[in-house]
Amino acid sequence: MQGQAFTLPVPGAHNVANAVAAIAACRAVGVEVAEMAAPLASFRGVGRRFQTIGHFGGVEVVDDFAHNPKKLEAAIATAQRRAAGRVLAIYQPHGYGPTRFLRADLVQAFSQALRANDHLWMLEVFYAGGTATRDFSAADLVAEIGSRAHFAPSREALAAAIASEARPGDLVLVMGARDPSLTEMARAIGKALARSREELTR
Repeated sequence: MQGQAFTLPVPGAHNVANAVAAIAACRAVGVEVAEMAAPLASFRGVGRRFQTIGHFGGVEVVDDFAHNPKKLEAAIATAQRRAAGRVLAIYQPHGYGPTRFLRADLVQAFSQALRANDHLWMLEVFYAGGTATRDFSAADLVAEIGSRAHFAPSREALAAAIASEARPGDLVLVMGARDPSLTEMARAIGKALARSREELTR
């Protein structure tokens, strides 16, 4: 593989690790190294894996499937390297059972990953139905994380808060799993940002 240059169009150290694994797997089954460069350079990622929804008044909105502590840390680290400004992170916990089990690790992950000027908004725990015991709120996790974290009582309130807070150079990172409407929420946040910027320029 010496001498062969590779270009990876998607950001993140975790994507680099995935690409290296893919290269090794292809080489193991006999694919020539030179044949791998062009397909890798044309890779544009997959949906909800650090997927850019758009840029709105200098603010990038990204949608990501991150939902456990390590994936959340990786997504936030990638956003921090990519953004010229702050990371405005959004997370919807994906179920009461998983969140109860991972609660301490989630609090620790956010507390350590967020920089002093970054912010986190947490939506209420996603409830997919069934017999799950709903004996805590995402607001309880927010209180444990501290001043950089905020509880979002609704998506409408969240979009308004982001539109008010975001500045050019910031990156809005929407994270969560199981709920298929998260991508639409990311788009709604983008529209709220666009409207806010239009109002400022009138």
